Amino acid sequence: MRGNKAAFFTVVYPGMGAFLPDFLASLGRQSYRRFDLVVFDDGLPDAEEILSAAPPGLAITLKPASGTPAEIREAGIRYLLAQGYQAAIFGDSDDYFSPERVEASLDGLGTSDVVVNELTLVDEQGEDELARHYLSRRLVDGQQIDRRFIEDKNLFGLSNTAVALRRLAGLSVPNEVVAADWYIYYWLLFHGAAARYTAGAVTYYRQHGSNIASLAGDSPGDYAHGVRVKHLHYRHVARFDETMAAFDHSFDELHNRLPGNPDYLAERHHRAKVSKGRDPLWWEWIR
Repeated sequence: MRGNKAAFFTVVYPGMGAFLPDFLASLGRQSYRRFDLVVFDDGLPDAEEILSAAPPGLAITLKPASGTPAEIREAGIRYLLAQGYQAAIFGDSDDYFSPERVEASLDGLGTSDVVVNELTLVDEQGEDELARHYLSRRLVDGQQIDRRFIEDKNLFGLSNTAVALRRLAGLSVPNEVVAADWYIYYWLLFHGAAARYTAGAVTYYRQHGSNIASLAGDSPGDYAHGVRVKHLHYRHVARFDETMAAFDHSFDELHNRLPGNPDYLAERHHRAKVSKGRDPLWWEWIR
Protein backbone atom coordinates (compact mmCIF):
# COMPACT_ATOMS: atom_id res chain seq x y z
CA MET A 1 0.00 0.00 0.00
CA ARG A 2 3.03 2.26 -0.18
CA GLY A 3 2.41 5.34 -2.29
CA ASN A 4 -1.08 5.79 -0.90
CA LYS A 5 -1.91 8.57 1.52
CA ALA A 6 -0.99 7.34 4.99
CA ALA A 7 -1.35 8.84 8.45
CA PHE A 8 0.30 7.83 11.71
CA PHE A 9 -2.35 8.60 14.34
CA THR A 10 -1.91 9.14 18.06
CA VAL A 11 -3.56 10.83 21.05
CA VAL A 12 -1.71 12.91 23.67
CA TYR A 13 -3.03 13.73 27.12
CA PRO A 14 -1.69 14.85 30.52
CA GLY A 15 1.19 12.70 31.72
CA MET A 16 2.43 11.74 28.26
CA GLY A 17 4.86 14.63 27.77
CA ALA A 18 7.86 12.79 29.18
CA PHE A 19 7.37 9.92 26.74
CA LEU A 20 6.91 11.93 23.54
CA PRO A 21 10.61 12.44 22.73
CA ASP A 22 11.06 8.66 22.36
CA PHE A 23 7.85 8.43 20.32
CA LEU A 24 8.89 11.24 17.97
CA ALA A 25 12.48 10.06 17.62
CA SER A 26 11.31 6.60 16.55
CA LEU A 27 9.09 8.11 13.87
CA GLY A 28 12.04 10.14 12.67
CA ARG A 29 14.00 6.89 12.16
CA GLN A 30 11.38 5.19 9.98
CA SER A 31 12.66 3.47 6.85
CA TYR A 32 9.65 4.78 4.92
CA ARG A 33 8.85 8.44 5.47
CA ARG A 34 5.91 9.23 3.19
CA PHE A 35 3.34 9.62 5.95
CA ASP A 36 1.82 12.39 8.06
CA LEU A 37 1.61 12.44 11.85
CA VAL A 38 -1.88 13.31 13.09
CA VAL A 39 -2.06 14.09 16.81
CA PHE A 40 -5.30 14.53 18.77
CA ASP A 41 -4.60 16.58 21.89
CA ASP A 42 -6.74 15.73 24.92
CA GLY A 43 -5.25 18.36 27.21
CA LEU A 44 -1.49 17.75 27.22
CA PRO A 45 0.16 20.93 28.56
CA ASP A 46 2.58 22.46 26.06
CA ALA A 47 1.73 19.89 23.38
CA GLU A 48 2.59 22.28 20.57
CA GLU A 49 5.96 23.12 22.09
CA ILE A 50 6.84 19.47 22.67
CA LEU A 51 5.87 18.52 19.13
CA SER A 52 7.95 21.39 17.73
CA ALA A 53 11.02 19.33 18.67
CA ALA A 54 9.99 16.56 16.25
CA PRO A 55 12.59 15.39 13.73
CA PRO A 56 12.83 17.52 10.57
CA GLY A 57 10.62 16.52 7.68
CA LEU A 58 7.83 15.04 9.83
CA ALA A 59 4.55 16.71 8.79
CA ILE A 60 2.39 17.10 11.92
CA THR A 61 -1.27 18.02 12.30
CA LEU A 62 -2.32 18.85 15.87
CA LYS A 63 -6.06 18.83 16.64
CA PRO A 64 -7.82 19.50 19.97
CA ALA A 65 -9.87 16.59 21.30
CA SER A 66 -12.01 15.67 24.28
CA GLY A 67 -14.24 12.85 25.45
CA THR A 68 -13.82 9.23 26.44
CA PRO A 69 -10.98 7.22 24.86
CA ALA A 70 -13.58 5.54 22.64
CA GLU A 71 -15.03 8.89 21.54
CA ILE A 72 -11.61 10.31 20.73
CA ARG A 73 -10.57 7.23 18.74
CA GLU A 74 -13.79 7.36 16.76
CA ALA A 75 -13.39 11.10 16.14
CA GLY A 76 -9.84 10.51 14.98
CA ILE A 77 -10.92 7.83 12.52
CA ARG A 78 -13.65 10.11 11.15
CA TYR A 79 -11.09 12.90 10.74
CA LEU A 80 -8.67 10.66 8.84
CA LEU A 81 -11.44 9.47 6.52
CA ALA A 82 -12.60 13.05 5.91
CA GLN A 83 -9.06 14.10 5.03
CA GLY A 84 -8.83 11.38 2.38
CA TYR A 85 -6.23 9.21 4.07
CA GLN A 86 -6.26 5.63 2.82
CA ALA A 87 -4.19 3.97 5.51
CA ALA A 88 -3.93 4.58 9.25
CA ILE A 89 -1.08 3.38 11.41
CA PHE A 90 -1.94 3.65 15.09
CA GLY A 91 0.55 4.27 17.87
CA ASP A 92 0.17 5.24 21.51
CA SER A 93 2.14 8.34 22.41
CA ASP A 94 3.86 6.63 25.37
CA ASP A 95 5.33 3.91 23.14
CA TYR A 96 8.03 3.88 20.46
CA PHE A 97 8.63 1.82 17.36
CA SER A 98 11.21 -0.08 15.35
CA PRO A 99 12.37 1.63 12.12
CA GLU A 100 10.33 -0.81 10.01
CA ARG A 101 6.98 -0.04 11.65
CA VAL A 102 5.48 2.17 8.91
CA GLU A 103 7.02 0.28 5.99
CA ALA A 104 5.96 -3.16 7.24
CA SER A 105 2.46 -1.90 8.05
CA LEU A 106 1.89 -0.41 4.61
CA ASP A 107 3.38 -3.45 2.86
CA GLY A 108 1.03 -5.67 4.87
CA LEU A 109 -1.97 -3.57 3.94
CA GLY A 110 -1.27 -4.45 0.32
CA THR A 111 -2.78 -7.90 0.94
CA SER A 112 -4.78 -7.49 4.19
CA ASP A 113 -7.21 -4.96 5.63
CA VAL A 114 -5.58 -5.05 9.06
CA VAL A 115 -1.97 -5.58 10.09
CA VAL A 116 -1.00 -6.29 13.69
CA ASN A 117 2.68 -6.22 14.56
CA GLU A 118 5.03 -7.55 17.23
CA LEU A 119 5.20 -6.20 20.78
CA THR A 120 8.15 -5.95 23.13
CA LEU A 121 7.25 -4.92 26.67
CA VAL A 122 9.58 -2.31 28.19
CA ASP A 123 9.75 -0.64 31.58
CA GLU A 124 8.43 2.85 32.29
CA GLN A 125 11.76 4.43 31.38
CA GLY A 126 11.82 2.54 28.08
CA GLU A 127 15.30 1.25 28.86
CA ASP A 128 14.82 -2.36 29.99
CA GLU A 129 12.99 -5.01 28.00
CA LEU A 130 10.55 -6.91 30.22
CA ALA A 131 9.36 -9.36 27.57
CA ARG A 132 10.96 -9.44 24.13
CA HIS A 133 8.90 -10.35 21.06
CA TYR A 134 5.86 -11.19 23.15
CA LEU A 135 3.35 -11.99 20.39
CA SER A 136 5.76 -14.30 18.54
CA ARG A 137 5.44 -16.64 21.52
CA ARG A 138 1.86 -17.30 20.41
CA LEU A 139 1.80 -16.46 16.69
CA VAL A 140 3.86 -17.12 13.57
CA ASP A 141 4.85 -14.46 11.09
CA GLY A 142 2.18 -13.99 8.45
CA GLN A 143 -0.54 -15.77 10.43
CA GLN A 144 -4.09 -14.83 9.51
CA ILE A 145 -6.36 -14.01 12.44
CA ASP A 146 -10.11 -14.36 12.46
CA ARG A 147 -12.66 -13.15 14.98
CA ARG A 148 -12.88 -16.51 16.74
CA PHE A 149 -9.26 -16.10 17.78
CA ILE A 150 -10.13 -12.91 19.67
CA GLU A 151 -13.50 -13.85 21.12
CA ASP A 152 -11.99 -14.40 24.60
CA LYS A 153 -8.81 -12.29 24.31
CA ASN A 154 -7.23 -9.55 22.27
CA LEU A 155 -3.94 -8.87 20.54
CA PHE A 156 -5.00 -5.84 18.49
CA GLY A 157 -3.91 -2.74 20.39
CA LEU A 158 -4.05 0.83 19.22
CA SER A 159 -0.27 0.87 19.31
CA ASN A 160 0.51 -2.13 17.12
CA THR A 161 -2.07 -2.03 14.34
CA ALA A 162 -2.63 -0.50 10.92
CA VAL A 163 -5.85 -0.43 8.91
CA ALA A 164 -7.09 0.22 5.39
CA LEU A 165 -9.36 3.10 6.39
CA ARG A 166 -12.15 2.28 3.94
CA ARG A 167 -12.98 -0.68 6.18
CA LEU A 168 -13.74 1.64 9.09
CA ALA A 169 -16.46 3.65 7.34
CA GLY A 170 -19.63 3.15 9.35
CA LEU A 171 -17.89 2.28 12.61
CA SER A 172 -19.50 3.54 15.80
CA VAL A 173 -17.80 2.76 19.11
CA PRO A 174 -20.10 2.71 22.18
CA ASN A 175 -18.99 5.35 24.68
CA GLU A 176 -18.92 3.03 27.69
CA VAL A 177 -16.60 0.50 26.05
CA VAL A 178 -13.21 0.55 27.82
CA ALA A 179 -11.23 -1.69 25.46
CA ALA A 180 -12.01 0.38 22.36
CA ASP A 181 -9.29 -1.40 20.40
CA TRP A 182 -10.78 -4.85 21.05
CA TYR A 183 -14.24 -3.64 20.07
CA ILE A 184 -12.99 -1.95 16.87
CA TYR A 185 -11.05 -4.98 15.64
CA TYR A 186 -13.74 -7.47 16.58
CA TRP A 187 -16.22 -5.30 14.63
CA LEU A 188 -13.85 -5.21 11.65
CA LEU A 189 -13.29 -8.97 11.57
CA PHE A 190 -17.01 -9.66 12.04
CA HIS A 191 -17.68 -7.50 8.98
CA GLY A 192 -15.26 -9.44 6.83
CA ALA A 193 -11.95 -7.64 7.21
CA ALA A 194 -8.84 -9.78 6.72
CA ALA A 195 -6.14 -9.48 9.37
CA ARG A 196 -2.57 -10.69 9.40
CA TYR A 197 0.22 -10.69 12.00
CA THR A 198 3.71 -9.50 11.10
CA ALA A 199 6.86 -10.04 13.10
CA GLY A 200 8.61 -7.62 10.78
CA ALA A 201 8.01 -4.55 12.96
CA VAL A 202 8.03 -3.99 16.69
CA THR A 203 6.08 -1.71 19.00
CA TYR A 204 7.94 -1.09 22.25
CA TYR A 205 5.01 -1.20 24.67
CA ARG A 206 5.74 0.81 27.79
CA GLN A 207 4.42 -0.69 31.05
CA HIS A 208 3.35 1.88 33.64
CA GLY A 209 0.49 2.68 35.97
CA SER A 210 -1.50 4.71 33.45
CA ASN A 211 -1.96 1.82 31.01
CA ILE A 212 -5.62 1.02 30.44
CA ALA A 213 -4.49 -2.49 29.51
CA SER A 214 -1.30 -3.92 30.91
CA LEU A 215 0.00 -7.34 29.96
CA ALA A 216 1.97 -7.51 33.21
CA GLY A 217 -0.56 -6.90 36.00
CA ASP A 218 -2.38 -9.75 37.76
CA SER A 219 -3.51 -8.31 41.11
CA PRO A 220 -7.08 -8.66 42.46
CA GLY A 221 -7.65 -5.08 41.31
CA ASP A 222 -6.43 -5.97 37.82
CA TYR A 223 -8.81 -8.92 37.81
CA ALA A 224 -11.83 -6.83 38.88
CA HIS A 225 -10.95 -4.22 36.25
CA GLY A 226 -10.65 -6.95 33.62
CA VAL A 227 -14.08 -8.36 34.51
CA ARG A 228 -15.61 -4.92 33.97
CA VAL A 229 -13.78 -4.53 30.65
CA LYS A 230 -14.99 -7.90 29.36
CA HIS A 231 -18.50 -7.32 30.68
CA LEU A 232 -18.81 -4.09 28.68
CA HIS A 233 -17.13 -5.58 25.62
CA TYR A 234 -19.43 -8.58 25.43
CA ARG A 235 -22.51 -6.47 26.16
CA HIS A 236 -21.87 -4.50 22.98
CA VAL A 237 -20.45 -7.10 20.59
CA ALA A 238 -23.40 -9.40 21.39
CA ARG A 239 -25.65 -6.73 19.90
CA PHE A 240 -24.28 -7.38 16.40
CA ASP A 241 -22.95 -10.92 16.85
CA GLU A 242 -25.51 -13.18 18.49
CA THR A 243 -22.93 -15.98 18.83
CA MET A 244 -21.39 -13.95 21.67
CA ALA A 245 -24.53 -14.12 23.82
CA ALA A 246 -23.09 -16.82 26.09
CA PHE A 247 -20.03 -14.67 26.85
CA ASP A 248 -22.32 -11.70 27.50
CA HIS A 249 -24.46 -13.68 29.94
CA SER A 250 -21.48 -15.19 31.76
CA PHE A 251 -19.66 -11.88 32.33
CA ASP A 252 -22.84 -10.01 33.18
CA GLU A 253 -23.42 -12.50 36.00
CA LEU A 254 -19.79 -12.38 37.16
CA HIS A 255 -19.66 -8.57 37.06
CA ASN A 256 -22.82 -8.28 39.14
CA ARG A 257 -21.60 -10.67 41.84
CA LEU A 258 -18.20 -9.07 42.54
CA PRO A 259 -19.11 -5.71 44.17
CA GLY A 260 -19.29 -5.97 47.97
CA ASN A 261 -18.24 -9.63 47.89
CA PRO A 262 -14.49 -9.76 48.69
CA ASP A 263 -14.46 -13.51 49.35
CA TYR A 264 -15.94 -14.22 45.93
CA LEU A 265 -13.45 -11.82 44.30
CA ALA A 266 -10.56 -13.56 46.09
CA GLU A 267 -11.80 -16.98 44.96
CA ARG A 268 -12.28 -15.97 41.32
CA HIS A 269 -8.98 -14.10 41.22
CA HIS A 270 -7.12 -17.11 42.63
CA ARG A 271 -8.72 -19.49 40.12
CA ALA A 272 -7.95 -17.17 37.22
CA LYS A 273 -4.34 -16.63 38.30
CA VAL A 274 -3.66 -20.34 38.82
CA SER A 275 -4.94 -21.16 35.33
CA LYS A 276 -3.39 -18.09 33.71
CA GLY A 277 -0.95 -19.95 31.48
CA ARG A 278 2.16 -18.53 29.86
CA ASP A 279 2.22 -15.33 27.87
CA PRO A 280 -1.48 -14.46 28.02
CA LEU A 281 -2.85 -11.92 25.58
CA TRP A 282 -4.93 -8.95 26.70
CA TRP A 283 -7.83 -9.99 28.97
CA GLU A 284 -7.18 -13.70 28.31
CA TRP A 285 -6.67 -14.69 31.96
CA ILE A 286 -9.86 -12.92 33.06
CA ARG A 287 -12.30 -15.80 33.38
